Amino acid sequence: MKSSLRTSWLVAALCATAACALEAPSGVDEATQSLGFPPSVTLTSQASSIRLDISTERALSSLYLNRMDRTQGYYKRLTTLAVNGTGRYVYDDAAVVSGREYCYIAVATEVGQTTGASSAPVCGVLGPPLPAAPTGFALQHASERSLTLGFTDASSDETSFEVEQQSLSGSWLPVYSLAASAGAGTARSFTVYELDSELSYCFRVRAVNGNGSSAGPVACGRTLGAQAWDPVVSNIGFITILHPAPGQLLVRWLDTTAGTSWTVRVFDGFSSTILTTASVTDHRVPRPQAQAATITGLTPGRLYCFTVVGSGYGSGRLCEVPRAARTSDADREPSAAASAQLMAVTPASNTSLQLMIANPQPGQVVERIYASSGQRFTWKQDTGSATITDSSLSSGVTYCYRLWTYNSFGSRYSDILCGATTTLPPEAPRNLRVTSKSGTQVSIAWDSARNATDYSVTYTGTRSGYTDHDGSRTVSGTATTINGFDQYTYCFQVRSRNAYGSSAPIELCGISIDNGGVVSYGAFLTQVAAGQTTFSHRVQTGVGPAGRLTSVAVAGNGFTPYVVQFIPPGQFCENNPSGGVIVEPGQTLMGSGLTTLFGSSEPALPATLFACKRPRAGAGNNLDPMGIQVTYKQ
Repeated sequence: MKSSLRTSWLVAALCATAACALEAPSGVDEATQSLGFPPSVTLTSQASSIRLDISTERALSSLYLNRMDRTQGYYKRLTTLAVNGTGRYVYDDAAVVSGREYCYIAVATEVGQTTGASSAPVCGVLGPPLPAAPTGFALQHASERSLTLGFTDASSDETSFEVEQQSLSGSWLPVYSLAASAGAGTARSFTVYELDSELSYCFRVRAVNGNGSSAGPVACGRTLGAQAWDPVVSNIGFITILHPAPGQLLVRWLDTTAGTSWTVRVFDGFSSTILTTASVTDHRVPRPQAQAATITGLTPGRLYCFTVVGSGYGSGRLCEVPRAARTSDADREPSAAASAQLMAVTPASNTSLQLMIANPQPGQVVERIYASSGQRFTWKQDTGSATITDSSLSSGVTYCYRLWTYNSFGSRYSDILCGATTTLPPEAPRNLRVTSKSGTQVSIAWDSARNATDYSVTYTGTRSGYTDHDGSRTVSGTATTINGFDQYTYCFQVRSRNAYGSSAPIELCGISIDNGGVVSYGAFLTQVAAGQTTFSHRVQTGVGPAGRLTSVAVAGNGFTPYVVQFIPPGQFCENNPSGGVIVEPGQTLMGSGLTTLFGSSEPALPATLFACKRPRAGAGNNLDPMGIQVTYKQ
């Protein structure tokens, strides 16, 4: 406890006789009017008692004390003091309760008198005095979910400050206990968190010490709506949606054009159903860019989406949920434990971002904010996914997101997190293959590559004694058809491209034209998935006549540091150390080998080859692709 500047712990209230006429003792026999010279009484406090110092200038025949407990409201005889010749008397009243007020009257009867004279009542409280109430209590800052309030300490003997919040019923509920200040005049502040948005709250703060608490000044504040950036718009764009009253939403937007009329369309959630419209006109000169419309008659807890349409232009979509009237303190927005939280926004490609969500909730709503302009757009309502990918974005652009979960009493928004799409060159395409061959036409296809916007296809056809047949083209999809020359053998290369570069090429060679329906091409056995030791290659003819696999030649020779173990479809290398068919580099899988794997010497296509790379003795293992030459006939 801080040292008091007072000389006594006891605040004694002394009053004039006339002013305290109603304090005269009751329930005693002696009269209280002064018929002689009245005694003088002062009060001081000791550790556990109230001391009464009584003095008189006359010789007394008797002296006694009357006491009133303020909680009882009447006087009664406390004690009779033995008369002495000094005129000075001291009495310690230990039968008192700290913090309770007591009043005393001394009645003295002089020698030769039959009626006593009463002192003026004196009153006091045992214990430390109540601290002074804080001053200047007021709101300092408001946010979506918190209020900061400040005050000045006006006391020098408080032990703490108690902060209370007013409930809907009007009662005061404890919120915080703050430590005492260094001294009177100290500026203090505190922040109350986890409040609901767009609501008014009242608080009071009381200084406390061992004797009780001061009066509590009251200050009120209102939390803000969901965070809205100041948007930069080229024609029309949303600012925010607020909750002016239960069942109502206030839609605010900016219009930088010269338009003077707008239609607010109200949709049933993300559907295309228009529930109602509201018309707004503004012919003021100059007309302010900020406009607003209050939509009434809405159902609390129901998702509504809005667009604003002007003369030939319109806004994006922004959604919100109206609130129901609150009847108790338990009527709250979704708690943090019942709300989704956006944890990260990471690039998935040059044109997509992936949102990572903690505690996903059914019906969670995703809002996109364009970082460059601050414009808000409600993107989608989700069933409760932990990851969501936003595709068809622009490359090298920053987008921001937040989630919100709602109920009948409001919405809880997550923090806003941002991420930027990348500007990387594309990955290389994979699985280049012949899908059909008819006459001198060869159709090829490949798997799409990440970040590719198109593909560069080049080819070279050769025939002994003839001029080469070369060509190139740009393809937006993942397939193309080449018109070749009779008796030529072709090699194809495909590269991925975008605005930031090109990939390494993927190559397919040895494709012969018009050789009696037999198709032969070079390819690779590649990993089924990253980190896997099982390799595969899918053989398929695409459109055209049905095909049958006739042989698979393994590239290499006696110096190749591995052999290829082909295994039946659906099996994996980890549990198949010796099954299937072993083929040496430079040798061919065909006939009985294909029968062992597929149950037919010419299995129908499409078919997937599965294989394991088995290193030779002394050779290290690796996961590099294994070259093969596939032959099938149609």
